Amino acid sequence: MLPFNAQTGHSAPQSTQHVGSVNGDCRSRRELPVGQLNGGATGSIVQLSQNASSSAAGQSGQIPRRRVRSDRRCHLLRLEHKAILEESSQLTQRFMRDDIDIYELRRLDALCMAKERAVSQALKEERKGDQPTTAELAKDWGYDLTQEEIMRIDRQDSNHIQSRVYNYGRSTKYFPYRRRLAGRH
Repeated sequence: MLPFNAQTGHSAPQSTQHVGSVNGDCRSRRELPVGQLNGGATGSIVQLSQNASSSAAGQSGQIPRRRVRSDRRCHLLRLEHKAILEESSQLTQRFMRDDIDIYELRRLDALCMAKERAVSQALKEERKGDQPTTAELAKDWGYDLTQEEIMRIDRQDSNHIQSRVYNYGRSTKYFPYRRRLAGRH
């Protein structure tokens, strides 16, 4: 049985799989291209069906899930973006050495730029998520930390940030006095 919003005919996506329960609500169903299921950035379009209004979600007693960005995925997308730009640079170098003609350069460069736009869009969407907690960040990178270790990391991070803020304020506050002592204005 097809969902109510399924596309049929020649315009239907051929490589789409449904992620979620088969008998679940259509509003919570996510459609991802096959290449996206393994975490790869293929540049394909990800279709997410919109949930009902937040008041309807609140009436059902469900708390809307927090969308957290994955720092690991952002890192991988940045590496892929860098590789695409390097590939584009190499295409230009090949053209300058007369290895390829202008028509092939235009075709290959258009493909590179399409990949670059897709990766940039995926990175932009990934960055829209909320800042992950320390536990989520550690789990994302594959670390299995205890609650005590997470609290210790948070405490060290807080102390580091406080010392940076203090040092910055102190350096900007006393800089003019040091200049006057040196005889420069």
